Amino acid sequence: MSSMSSRPGSSDGQGGQPGATPKSDGVILLYHGSPEPRWLENAEWMSHEVEAALPGVAIQFACLKEIEPSIMDAAQRLAGAGVTHALVVPMFIAPGGHAAKDFPILARELSARWPHVQFRWTDVVGGWEEVARAVGKGISSRL
Repeated sequence: MSSMSSRPGSSDGQGGQPGATPKSDGVILLYHGSPEPRWLENAEWMSHEVEAALPGVAIQFACLKEIEPSIMDAAQRLAGAGVTHALVVPMFIAPGGHAAKDFPILARELSARWPHVQFRWTDVVGGWEEVARAVGKGISSRL
């Protein structure tokens, strides 16, 4: 894992190419966050892996509370890059208090601040069948 980004949470929304066409689709990978520096390296690595898998999509990562970059920072970068459809992906293993209480509040705030961007939220990734299969495969390869 290496830090490939000059600013936290960033892809420039335009594929990193000067003069590139702005992307209309974006993704915010929403993590709980941690002040631990290794956490930031992992979040940047994951963002770049997702960006490589989705070359036509602007990717940002964000933290839920008190850690930068915030979800509002990520949304501002996407909106500023011309994104009109953003998928918010909670990078959580299981739903809990944040999903029940914080996510609906954040969803309303995002829609109010950027009404020209359609924000959609997924379930937490820990509930995705394909993620569970990938975890099983990863564990199997380490046995």
